Amino acid sequence: MMKTATLIDAHTVKIDDTERPKPAPHELLVEINACGVCTTDLHMYSGSLTVDYPMVPGHESAGKVDAVGDDVDDFQVGDRVAINPSVPCNECRACKSGRENLCHDLTSIGGAAKNIIDGAFAEYATVPVGNVERIGNLDYRTASFAEPLGCVINGIDQVDLTSGETVVVVGGGFIGQLLVQTLRTSGAGTIVLSEPVAE
Repeated sequence: MMKTATLIDAHTVKIDDTERPKPAPHELLVEINACGVCTTDLHMYSGSLTVDYPMVPGHESAGKVDAVGDDVDDFQVGDRVAINPSVPCNECRACKSGRENLCHDLTSIGGAAKNIIDGAFAEYATVPVGNVERIGNLDYRTASFAEPLGCVINGIDQVDLTSGETVVVVGGGFIGQLLVQTLRTSGAGTIVLSEPVAE
């Protein structure tokens, strides 16, 4: 058995005791040790992002491999991993051209996508073997930043930043703060953060 935080309707979370899942042949069972709360989770909770209830949110996570599927050779019990929540179909034109982030039939582990499967607001989650990265001795809380930090790095790659350039970041929430820090280490000059909420 395991505990899950299940979103059963807008503004309604229920802590459930559910069966611990078993990994399919190409999956891992990961014991979740850290999971961030994303604005996407808040939108799901508030009802401003349509999802099919009940569902287990949580897509910024890291943990320890607890079991491996029969066809998994390159991970073993005890490996420490960060989870990529975006599961591409590998069949559409975008996937076949190496642009899985634009997958037409994307599945998300606890996040927003065309298809959503139970996420990491649970003690355990099953994850396709291609959706984990080893984290070595990095602490789990830091490793759970892998997904949002990946989004930030992808965004910075899109702007073709020149060293010393002035950059404006609109919005000082979690992603905005990550952008400021990453821009600073990427060689930006003056960084202006625009945010109406003082704290």
